Amino acid sequence: MNSGCSDNSPAHARHVQTQTGEAGVVTVNPGNGDLHFGAGAARVSVPGMSQARAIKLETDILGANNRVAQKNRAHFEAHGVTALNLVSSPGSGKTTLLCATIEALKKHAPGLHVAVIEGDQQTSFDADRIRATGAPAIQVNTGKGCHLDAPMVAEAFAQLHSHGHHDHDHGHGHGHGLGHSHDHHHHGEGSSLLFIENVGNLVCPAVWDLGEAAKVAILSVTEGEDKPLKYPDMFAASQLMILNKTDLLPHVKFDVARCIELARRVNPAIEILQLSATTGEGMDAWLHWLDHAMGTRHHHHDEPASEEALLRQRVQQLEAELAKAKAAFPHVHHRARRRRLAQERGLPGAARAGALVAGARGPERSGRLRGAGAVGAVAGPAGHRCRGAGAGHRARLAPRLLQHAAGDRHRRCPGRARHRRTAPPCAPRGGDRRTRP
Repeated sequence: MNSGCSDNSPAHARHVQTQTGEAGVVTVNPGNGDLHFGAGAARVSVPGMSQARAIKLETDILGANNRVAQKNRAHFEAHGVTALNLVSSPGSGKTTLLCATIEALKKHAPGLHVAVIEGDQQTSFDADRIRATGAPAIQVNTGKGCHLDAPMVAEAFAQLHSHGHHDHDHGHGHGHGLGHSHDHHHHGEGSSLLFIENVGNLVCPAVWDLGEAAKVAILSVTEGEDKPLKYPDMFAASQLMILNKTDLLPHVKFDVARCIELARRVNPAIEILQLSATTGEGMDAWLHWLDHAMGTRHHHHDEPASEEALLRQRVQQLEAELAKAKAAFPHVHHRARRRRLAQERGLPGAARAGALVAGARGPERSGRLRGAGAVGAVAGPAGHRCRGAGAGHRARLAPRLLQHAAGDRHRRCPGRARHRRTAPPCAPRGGDRRTRP
């Protein structure tokens, strides 16, 4: 219908009337007709609800949740519990990573207490897998809900206590909720780790605070490298991104460098680890990160080796990115190399004057000039020029010109006697010629 096309004006944002008369906001791309319903103040479109009403409801609901989340956080800190909120899309490998992590922690930190709260809409499959490792787990089914919230986590944590799952070497269980207060151990001997595996969803869990110390976003290489830009709220809220299933990289089309670039475009401070929960590659770096999250450096029996492994991994990653960049822009690499060599040899204004650089064997032995042009003036010391010099003459001048640029103040052009008849002597720019000895 023509009436619909008339709405697609440049930078068009129109109000859409819902059945109840409340207005929503949609932005229409004039080029292809794409629709953006998150352009309003509430950043969401709800049928029958105005933007102002949506903002008020979200503020009220999240406000109530955040008050419980603060109580959870204070409770965790009082008990020496480091709670991590693991978020991802379904099938990213969260549960497999948790099982592998629990097994690795048995060797890495034998005295560490680990427990898991599992979130899914239905079934207890994931909690059963966690319990099979020997770690306590509580399954939380959300029904039609698409995320965990702070009250759910509070109830689940109380269940861990009441079932004797999460004692802190006190010799007693806790059959009560978050309101009790005892003298608990803090970080150190009484520290413990609580993993909260959220419902598989890269949208809703981003804005729901559970009282965790950090959100950890898990992204499988089978999902595509564009996820950080398609679901920016989740990666902006996360402290760490784990690229999981790296053992599948040879079999899938996944650009690791681009994924990292997009994640840091959304969240410049985000940390990134690459690992395979199946093969164990990269697990040491993940355990090292957990140590720092808990503030338990006493678990680092091989701290120098761990630091060295992390640095080596980072160097390899940067070298791969550099090699890819060189292959994509070879001409830029060659120009940068010429400028660098010129700077190392003390050539002022080398980039401006054409980068007078000798060959790889050194200026005196090479006797070549690069970047000066086939015909024209050659820059001399202190702004002097040898005018009318040909390519052959410039080649003979190369060693002495390099000495000039390095600070050797010769007052006579070394090729003056040879080209006296064809070119005037060197003279300062913009001034009178001077008589030189």
